[in-house]
Order: sequence, then C-alpha cells, then structure tokens
Amino acid sequence: MNKTLLNFFSSIEYTLINQIKFIEEIDRLFLKPQIVSGILKLIAAFSISTGAVFLNPPYTKGFLGAIVFGVFADFLLLLILPFILGSLIDYFVQNKDRPGRVRLMVLFSDFSVLIYFLFFPISVIFAEFELLGVGAYILLLIILTILYLVNLSRGVKYIYELKERDSMRIVFFSFAIVSVIPFVFGIFFSSFVLSILG
Repeated sequence: MNKTLLNFFSSIEYTLINQIKFIEEIDRLFLKPQIVSGILKLIAAFSISTGAVFLNPPYTKGFLGAIVFGVFADFLLLLILPFILGSLIDYFVQNKDRPGRVRLMVLFSDFSVLIYFLFFPISVIFAEFELLGVGAYILLLIILTILYLVNLSRGVKYIYELKERDSMRIVFFSFAIVSVIPFVFGIFFSSFVLSILG
C-alpha cells in the first residue's frame, strides 16, 4: 500500500514538475495507469463541482444534488476531453514528421487533469475576497484551463522533442479545435431541427 501511495505522489510530481521522468517512469509506476488517471479525474470532477457550488451561494437543500450531478457531468467531460485533445495533438505533431506516441500523449493529458484539483481551494480563496457567482466560476475555469494547456505543452515538448514555441502552438490550436466542435454541432443540430419544424 505504501509503495502504491508513493508511486501515486511520484506520478503527480512527474506530471507537474518533471515531465521527462513521466515519459520514462509511467509504465514502471503503475500496471494500469488508466485506472489511476480515472481516479484523478474523479477527484478533479469532485473539486470542480464542490467549488462551483461554493462560489454560488445561497446554499439550499438541493446543493448536494447539484454536487452529485456536477461530479457526474464534470467526470464525463474530463473523461472525454483529454483523450480527444491528446489524439489531436499527436496528429498535428505527426504532421511535423515526428513519430507517433499517441498512447503516451493521451496518458499525459489524462494525468495533467490533476491541475483541476486546485479548483475548490482557489474557490475558497475567491469566496474570502467575495468573488462569487458565475463570473468567478468562469474566471477560475479559464485560469485552470490555461494552466492545463501550458502543462500539456511542456509535456509535448519533451514527449516529441519539439521547440517550446511549436509545442505551445500545437496545444493551443488543438484546444481551439476541440472547443469549437460543440458549438458547430449545436448550430448544425438547431438548424436541422428548425428545418424540420419550419
């Protein structure tokens, strides 16, 4: 048990601080790194959900239901987003004549989700300074997403041996594409429904 806990903390250190060690050590640390990344995603989803409820007072009887629904919704998002983002980043890097390392990239983007652990502690700080409401929630999500993307770009730099500028450009461009897809789908779906009704 102690070795598993030590490996867990080592993976956190390798993800945030020493990305070169992540590349070398991730398969040695865990037999099933996907299970560990799933646990990280669940904790991150819980942090986001409780932070969102904390930033939006007043607290009523239904706040536990909001937390449970939020954990479920955030977990689904954190389950899908790193996979799509990691695969898209690998695709763009392969266009630069680099070998594909999609499994490692997806694993690194999965483990990088632990940046969202900070959501609840920072929301407590926001509440102390009376930064509450939807605006504070969106601001905090934007800040943590930028930190997530910067950490991903550092990982891309070491995984694919790219320049830092190229890795930043690829990561932010991939995220822009992933962010636009739901809006395009929503517009397509609404125009489809309107054409059927009209």
